[in-house]
Amino acid sequence: MSAARILGASIPAVLLLIALFGTWWVVRQERRKPTSYTRQEPSPAQWRAMSTVEQEAYDNAVLDAAEAAEVAVRRAVDAQVQQAIEDAARRSSLFKF
Repeated sequence: MSAARILGASIPAVLLLIALFGTWWVVRQERRKPTSYTRQEPSPAQWRAMSTVEQEAYDNAVLDAAEAAEVAVRRAVDAQVQQAIEDAARRSSLFKF
């Protein structure tokens, strides 16, 4: 085998190894410090130390955040459904004789 063939075969293997390492590193970092949420949940000891007014305020804030997320998802889905309906109507109008 010539050096060019060996080099040509080893480049994809090296790139694959780099990609695998990078994937492993990102997953490791995500497990250590998740970026998908920022709310810090109180520990059971912190929860017991809170007054009932503070607990109620925290519960209401969590419920409000969940409701806002639900509304955002519902709006996004409605927009996608509306776009799909418009696209289907546009496509079907192209095939009318």
